[in-house]
Amino acid sequence: MTSLSQPPHYEAYRKSFPNLPIDRVIDASWEMLGFFTAHPPRLFEYPWMLETMEKLGCTSVADFGAGVSPIPFLLSENGMKVFTVDLSDSIVEVKPGSKLSEWGFLDYAMIDDRITSFNESFEKVDFAQPLDAVYSISVIEHVPARIRRRIFAHVGMLLPVGGHFVATLDLKPGTLDLWNFDRRMVVDKVDHCTLHDLIRELEAQRLKITGLQIQPGLPGSGTDVAALICRMT
Repeated sequence: MTSLSQPPHYEAYRKSFPNLPIDRVIDASWEMLGFFTAHPPRLFEYPWMLETMEKLGCTSVADFGAGVSPIPFLLSENGMKVFTVDLSDSIVEVKPGSKLSEWGFLDYAMIDDRITSFNESFEKVDFAQPLDAVYSISVIEHVPARIRRRIFAHVGMLLPVGGHFVATLDLKPGTLDLWNFDRRMVVDKVDHCTLHDLIRELEAQRLKITGLQIQPGLPGSGTDVAALICRMT
């Protein structure tokens, strides 16, 4: 990786998380997508998710709210069958000169034909094969609580015993309150809930928390970040 491809706060994240595959994720993003996001927390979230999914030994996974990310490519390269799901009116194409961000629907199969992408509601997707994991990178907290609970219920129906739900979540700094904004708009006027509430919602679907870490004060971030691992019981 050249110094020109280093995103803001790169050195700070490398110092704070020396064992995460940060360079691997940045290099893959530039190679496959032609950019790396300028949103600093992804320097923790992307490599943490990659490392976690690899350690879990997943074989068939769905990315809820995938957007435009290097992680599906890296998981596919590891031999996992990857499905991406993102309902969006903005259709993204990767081509020379494109000015891309994380947002929009990308048909990953246009770059890696081993990946299957769906531009539709997560609850309506027919994956046509069993999943052993669903993961989400900073998405679930940006949808209304009533939709979040529907998604968790659907995940609970999709995953077998021993399957995993893995997610990173934005929190209001210094609190356990879920971040209540989506593109600067308030998501829920009341009762968007806390991390504790979200964990109870997962447990109601037999998804037991097996790992949880909270990262406060990430460089360049306006939020704290929670990273959690759940196992279907």
